[in-house]
Amino acid sequence: MASITIHNLDDAVKTKLRIRAADHGHSIEEEARMILTQTIYREDDLTNPAQAAREKLAAMGLSETDIAEAVTWARSMTSTSHP
Repeated sequence: MASITIHNLDDAVKTKLRIRAADHGHSIEEEARMILTQTIYREDDLTNPAQAAREKLAAMGLSETDIAEAVTWARSMTSTSHP
């Protein structure tokens, strides 16, 4: 695992991070790690929502076949005309 050091962090940000960490029962370091990880993956989800959806469905235990069927169904629902 890599490590980083953040210089010139605003005191108010550090205070809010400490409070948030305490609210979640985490250390400041663990809370910062979680925030960074969630933010990066959220950006990935916004960049490629289809891939993000596939990964989430696979993580839930769906097979590639199940996922392909779900995609086909979803496409058919969006391509049909509605009165």
